[in-house]
Amino acid sequence: MKFPMLKIALAASALMFAACSDTVVTDYSDSKATATVNFKVSDQISGAALDSVKVTRLAKDSLNVITDSLGYAGFSKVKIGEYLYRFQKTGYATVDLQAAVLDGQSNVPRVPDLNLEIALAKLGATVRGRAFYTDGNGNRLAVDSGTVQLKLGTLGSFTWPNPVLTTQTDANGNYSFANLPEGITYTITVRQVTVGGKAYSTVAPVTVSGVYAGETVTAGAVDLAVSGNALTVNSTNYSGVQQVSTTSPIVIKFSEAVDTSLIRLGNVQVHVALTGNPQVLVTATWSDGNTTLTLTPSDSSTWWDGVTHTITLNLTSTSNASLSGFAGNNKFIPSAISTLPGQATNLRIAYLGSPLTDTTKPNSTTASVRLTWSKATNAQGYAIFKKTPEDSAFVIVDELPLGTDTTVILGTAGDYNLGGAVSFRVVASNTYGYASLANAPSRTGIDLIAPVASGLPATIIPLTLNNLLTTPDTLKNTYATITFNEDMDTTKALGLTPPATASGNVSFYSVWSGLSTIRVIAILAPSADVTTLTTQVVTLDFSKLTDLAGNTVTAPSAANAKLTFH
Repeated sequence: MKFPMLKIALAASALMFAACSDTVVTDYSDSKATATVNFKVSDQISGAALDSVKVTRLAKDSLNVITDSLGYAGFSKVKIGEYLYRFQKTGYATVDLQAAVLDGQSNVPRVPDLNLEIALAKLGATVRGRAFYTDGNGNRLAVDSGTVQLKLGTLGSFTWPNPVLTTQTDANGNYSFANLPEGITYTITVRQVTVGGKAYSTVAPVTVSGVYAGETVTAGAVDLAVSGNALTVNSTNYSGVQQVSTTSPIVIKFSEAVDTSLIRLGNVQVHVALTGNPQVLVTATWSDGNTTLTLTPSDSSTWWDGVTHTITLNLTSTSNASLSGFAGNNKFIPSAISTLPGQATNLRIAYLGSPLTDTTKPNSTTASVRLTWSKATNAQGYAIFKKTPEDSAFVIVDELPLGTDTTVILGTAGDYNLGGAVSFRVVASNTYGYASLANAPSRTGIDLIAPVASGLPATIIPLTLNNLLTTPDTLKNTYATITFNEDMDTTKALGLTPPATASGNVSFYSVWSGLSTIRVIAILAPSADVTTLTTQVVTLDFSKLTDLAGNTVTAPSAANAKLTFH
């Protein structure tokens, strides 16, 4: 919770101290240790905003949010570090984006927010073609059962979770890739094939671009020849950024045998995404005729828990081909925990006003809530989600660091004035991931407490229009003031029923003064007979007045719901 008056007082004291000495005073008033990361997602061709895009923060937590109708979504209270976000929407290609939250490089934490624009490519493009090899007699023959590889081109600064797609040729060398992301470049090759004891590899990649959803394009033929083959990765025991255990070996299988006699210091490296990009010492073991590489950490026997590891390989095959196409699949994130945490239990909520006094039900003065719960199994931290009437889905509002804290106070100023339920969920986390948000314990509250009017019964002194214009300072002594115990919906009016004697003699005006006060003014007609109005009563109707949550005013008794002329 913020205390602005205290902050001003401290700042003033700091200035006075600085003026009286040579001491340098550090200003912490604008310190900020976390960032808000905002995304705007649009169609890469039309530029139209995309709603219902699932944005997932990968690696440790796998938290996700959904974009609104304007394409916006975001995460709050993001700590300093490097994060990988995934964007998914039905009918569009999934992309990843790496974004770093950095500090301001000063002795006071001033972490800037990030505002990032994301463009997604619609799925639906189709590319087809044929593959041929030329034998030793110069015959151009169809590649049967060859593995055709299509590599997706770049889309801005984003990466593809699966940048390389594969399919098989038929007996006539035909292949087809359907449902591709539109508007990017595709690079097509055929993996090495062996025919008659000879290895054949792609002579030159075929590139295709400018294909849009709903279109089918025939690419140029892919030709293979003896020699000049390419060394590629066939498979790994991890996929993109998926997690592995901190003790799991990393296994990489290649398309052909690697010439291990050419490997030198630095040809096989693993680095972690920490300050200075430190290197992890590894033990490399070759097997399966030098087509399989197994990496294990040799300096500490474990990988770094929850940190992105990047593998760098500089290898050559026994047929003198260099490794290619590995950069899009060279990262993994180990976890010391191999199971997700259980759910928190015994979630309780207390509604706090100002000062922090517990209440059993929320109302318009509920400035914050206190959540408490029992520790979940395997939990190392917790994320707190909130959903107000303005939210289409639960949004993360706080994240407790790794530890055992099971209580938190969250600000809710204004949340219970929106005319609907406010819900909270507590989701347990560990370095492997997050428990299910859908099954997380939840507490929901809504302001159902009616506002109360005070200041009644009251008297009202009618004024002439001339009085109002010439002596405005006397106005405050003439009107009746009705006060409510909370902010009200000022678009609604107080009902006034004047006495019969007021007809033609006086006009009444009900005016909101602020959000919780109504003033009633009576203006006399020029020819009004004041004596006929003395002690007469104006009846008040509160039935149409509500607070901001829509609760109708608890009307004063009939004896009090009136104004008397004086």
